[in-house]
Amino acid sequence: MGQNLAEHRKPTVRRPPVWAWWALAVALAVLAAALITVLSLSEPGDTEPTTPGTSLIAPDDTTPLAAVWNVPPAFLGEWTGTAAGHDIVLTINPGKNSEEIARTLESDARSGLRCEWVDRVITITADKLTFSGRLVGGAACGDDGRRMAITLRPDGSAEYTAPTPAGEAVTGTLRKN
Repeated sequence: MGQNLAEHRKPTVRRPPVWAWWALAVALAVLAAALITVLSLSEPGDTEPTTPGTSLIAPDDTTPLAAVWNVPPAFLGEWTGTAAGHDIVLTINPGKNSEEIARTLESDARSGLRCEWVDRVITITADKLTFSGRLVGGAACGDDGRRMAITLRPDGSAEYTAPTPAGEAVTGTLRKN
């Protein structure tokens, strides 16, 4: 019995303080957010394949995320006209870049074609708007994300430019109602 009691005690394991666990959780959350950001930036964009020299539509939106531009008042309202024999009705509402502010209806009474898009404005200048369309009605109308542009002319009309499902550029003249 002459053994020292201190020799038989198990060493105590010290646990990290609570603040250390919180610091680890925050560090992991920051790391996860950084990883998600890097992965989302490295994915290819939704560019449309084009034949060199045939694209009349602006490419991807290059607007900085912090930039905000209002649609000029001259564009607002309902525009009607024709392009490639189809009747076009384009309604543009007030809004800013990256917002769905327009609706395009394309119809052809002879063929029965009727296509409808909700359009998000992606570039804005004093005389030109470029949109990316989301198909909301119709068949054989092409894919979501089609690029469409409207350019103001000095006489008050506007040039309408949009791709066909085959990738060709269609232009027409629209007048404000």
